[in-house]
Amino acid sequence: RIPGSFMPGESNRDRLGAKRFKKCIEKATATMREIRRKERVRLHWGLPQQTRLNISYDGYTPRMRKKAIHRHLFRKHGYIVERGEDTIYYDKQNGYGRCIGNIQSIDSTREMTLYGELSEIWEQDSRAYVTDSAMLVDWSDSTHYTYMHADSLWSEEIPYQIYSLVVKDSIMIDSVLTAQAPDTLWMDTSYQQVRAFRHVRIYRDDVQAVCDSARYHGKDSVLTLYGLPICWNENNQLSADQIDIYLRNETVDYMHGKENAITIMKDGEQAFNQMSGKEMIAYVRDGEVYLVDVKGNAETVFYPKEDDGSYIGLNRTQSSFVKLYITNRTIDHVVFTTATTGVMIPLHQALETEKTLSSFFWAEAERPQQPKDIFLHPTRTARPIAGTRSAAAEEDEEEEDKNEQKRNNR
Repeated sequence: RIPGSFMPGESNRDRLGAKRFKKCIEKATATMREIRRKERVRLHWGLPQQTRLNISYDGYTPRMRKKAIHRHLFRKHGYIVERGEDTIYYDKQNGYGRCIGNIQSIDSTREMTLYGELSEIWEQDSRAYVTDSAMLVDWSDSTHYTYMHADSLWSEEIPYQIYSLVVKDSIMIDSVLTAQAPDTLWMDTSYQQVRAFRHVRIYRDDVQAVCDSARYHGKDSVLTLYGLPICWNENNQLSADQIDIYLRNETVDYMHGKENAITIMKDGEQAFNQMSGKEMIAYVRDGEVYLVDVKGNAETVFYPKEDDGSYIGLNRTQSSFVKLYITNRTIDHVVFTTATTGVMIPLHQALETEKTLSSFFWAEAERPQQPKDIFLHPTRTARPIAGTRSAAAEEDEEEEDKNEQKRNNR
């Protein structure tokens, strides 16, 4: 018999006694319970197990484990702030942040505030986006706040490019350098670009606009509207395939409509002064349009008035270039090129098709009337398709044919 070995049929309980054996069991059970507790904690924070124990975690799923891993990384390299359903995640190591619920981001340098329900930020690329009730408020001009809404808004910092000429193999070529520090050309090394996608609506006291997407360049202070854009100023409506709005000193300087441009000025209940052309520039002063310059294939429809305000008739013209001067929201005078054709038609003899241009459409129902209207999504007004005729045009043509036939029969 080996000293210290168990006798046949002998157990720890027999050797230690009931009291000492009970203490050993309690100690071993407590140790195992502590090990399992620590393993569950490691699983909760997404860390690997240190033992081979089969830890059963009630309700624990792979998705919960993935979420726990992110939670651990944020706890280690950043922070998490949770208040009800509103949450802020920030990963300091990777420069990534995510906000959920009631977002309000204030940029005191550029004097603008970003609102939304879901936002992400990448510090290394200086990019951020916000969606779900996204709204951008520009309060740099204290007298005219600008409100912009879209399905999603992106903001990013773009470094300035320095263009210089260098000599290579006796030939002057262009060289592009990225600004690394402030110099005599710019006070900053980057400028801001904001992009808006889908259902873009803009409200400002002096200008309102709707389009499908938009982009703002801080470098040139230009807001470009894409996708059936329409702009309004007072009783004027401007539309084109693309509209560039140029800003100066935080106010609108002029609007440039490119391709299929048309401006409409409502005069009274049913009269619309109209101008269309290949491109159009509307100049703004003190929040009102004072000059409209049409270039290329210019067509106009005007309702001239007497001194007492009564209409003289309907004036239709075709020209290469037209300039329209406006004073106190009414037409002051019009300047045409020498090669201009036109006709004055009495109102009682004017056909319905002669009262409007072929590209005419009035979209007042889409216009935001106040800041909260930017969240509305009214149906877009259908635009005339080139080469097609309306039902009114066909009726007028049939009536004209009948009158011509009567005259021939006489």
